Amino acid sequence: MLSINVVRDEQQRPFVLAACEKDVTAERMAERERFTLQQRLLLGLSNIAEFRDPETGAHLQRIRSYCRALALELARFPRFSRVITAEYVRGLDLASPLHDVGKVAIPDEVLLKPGKLTSAEFAIMKMHSQIGAEILAQIGGPYAARWRWLRMAQIIAHQHHEKFDGSGYPQGLRGEDIDPAARIVALADAYDAITSDRVYQKARPHAEARRLILEGDGTHFDPDVVHAFLNLESTFLEIQRANGVGAGDALLDPDSRRHPSRVLRSIAAILDAQQGRKA
Repeated sequence: MLSINVVRDEQQRPFVLAACEKDVTAERMAERERFTLQQRLLLGLSNIAEFRDPETGAHLQRIRSYCRALALELARFPRFSRVITAEYVRGLDLASPLHDVGKVAIPDEVLLKPGKLTSAEFAIMKMHSQIGAEILAQIGGPYAARWRWLRMAQIIAHQHHEKFDGSGYPQGLRGEDIDPAARIVALADAYDAITSDRVYQKARPHAEARRLILEGDGTHFDPDVVHAFLNLESTFLEIQRANGVGAGDALLDPDSRRHPSRVLRSIAAILDAQQGRKA
């Protein structure tokens, strides 16, 4: 890389140009390596909650793809144009699969129950948003200032079950008080829950998901996010076809699937390794 600086005299008049050539190859390779480590962290952490239910492995990739498509579409809306930048989309791409990481703490009899949850069981299930935020806060503590996507992931985990009219959980936030990333994930997650097989229901068609999302326009969902979804229906269907159930399975080895604490230790080691390389 060649950088050129202007040298000025006492009257600030330019009188010479100074050129300096710098080899940035090593810096770019180091940046690429850091990004690879972030991806390894993401794959391990986002699968902590998924490893107990093999049917939901591809859910993570679909969520990521739905969120990316929604964000890019929303960037064209005046209300979001200054918020959703290229860096924001990249952060969302990394953060969105972590939305349900708190489910690692939910008992199997609740998380994997095939029928409707009782009010007591649903109260336990709702705890996953707070737990997820706490997990990410603990892991991301010393790194959050440098890796903004970790802070975004914490917010998404905490807020993705909030509803636009204030009837969601855990805080009952409404409207603009809900982070834009969480509003995007809320619709993407709902769409995938409707159109995918889950332990509590069979997959329903896109038309049914569309109907339910329109019913939630302005109540469950941000109207602009719904508008973006309607502009992207063919894209959502393409993502479904490209990322069918099972496409994201087996990201962790079987031993890690049985022992999530080992996954957490591996993640901590990855973070420490990356911090050491940056020092």
